Amino acid sequence: MKQVTALLLALLMLLALTACGQSAEPTAPAAAPAAEPTPAPAPEPTPEPTPETTAAAVLLDRVGAVAKTFKLGDKVEITGEQDDCYVLSDALLVEKWLIRPEGEEAPAERKAYAKKNAALYDNPYCEGEPLMELSYAQMFTVLDELGMVLRVKAEDKTAGEIMGYMLAAESMRSLYTDEGGGGGGGGGSRDGGEISLTRAPGGAGFGYVLLSAETPADKTDEVTGPALILADGVEAYYGFFDRGDEVRVLEKGDEQCKVLLEDGNTATVPAALLFFEGDEVYESWTGYAKNQTPFYPGWRVRVVEPETLKMNTVLIILGVFGANDEYYIAELEDGAVGLVPVDKASETENYFYYDGGSGGGGGGGPEWSDPVL
Repeated sequence: MKQVTALLLALLMLLALTACGQSAEPTAPAAAPAAEPTPAPAPEPTPEPTPETTAAAVLLDRVGAVAKTFKLGDKVEITGEQDDCYVLSDALLVEKWLIRPEGEEAPAERKAYAKKNAALYDNPYCEGEPLMELSYAQMFTVLDELGMVLRVKAEDKTAGEIMGYMLAAESMRSLYTDEGGGGGGGGGSRDGGEISLTRAPGGAGFGYVLLSAETPADKTDEVTGPALILADGVEAYYGFFDRGDEVRVLEKGDEQCKVLLEDGNTATVPAALLFFEGDEVYESWTGYAKNQTPFYPGWRVRVVEPETLKMNTVLIILGVFGANDEYYIAELEDGAVGLVPVDKASETENYFYYDGGSGGGGGGGPEWSDPVL
């Protein structure tokens, strides 16, 4: 009996030990999912600093805001016309006399002869110091005709053959005639439709002028398509300024000023065409045109066809212009502003007097007399 009891106790102990050995390890609680990191707030964009500019006023009408310059032979795309300019695919304006649409025939090369004091320049506007001066009757080759300007090739005694630009009025087609060598008037023979001037959107004090054309619906001959630039240094404009418009000058140079436009673009304008605060104020006065006085509606007098004023046309003289102050800035009674040569304007009215002559000779005729000032 004792043996049976001992055997049962041993069996119970064995079962207990087995149960203990099979007990599962305690399961650790599942880890909570990691929280998504909170993104840092985006930094506020730093505003662009407002560039410092100096205000200046434009002295003459139709002063171009130059965006870039082209080289001879550059290919461009014409998308429309505005006044005396073609509109390019990038919305820039180029004067028509300096660009030739594809398919328009170029004039043939020809020989011509120089008049007295004819000069050759490195740009089609015939500005700056001449590359060379041609002797009277010197023969040269006309490569292209740009209205009032010729692109030519001439022989220089020291530099050899030179290509440049000269005024057509300073050339002769023949040694036996004084006929000019040009191909006619300046550019702008194609009419771009009714033209209106509108100011760019923005502050009223800024006078950046854009040209806009109101083209009739039935107009179908507007020039578009590929074209070639006809000279080196041809200027392309964002638009034009007129006298009294205010510009914001970023950089002032002796010859050119960099200006900031309303749309954020920058352009260049000749320094001579801007009036800054502190510049000497010209005291205006009333004058009179002499006989056959030329009136230039633009500031590039060499390549602008002038209007001829009648004698004693009233001129409001607003200032002087030119490297040697050789022109007056003059306003006509109809409000047009342009340039007249200093020696063609007087402070008093002009007159003719008649010299009847003396003796039995053929008599005299009307002669010009400058007034005594």
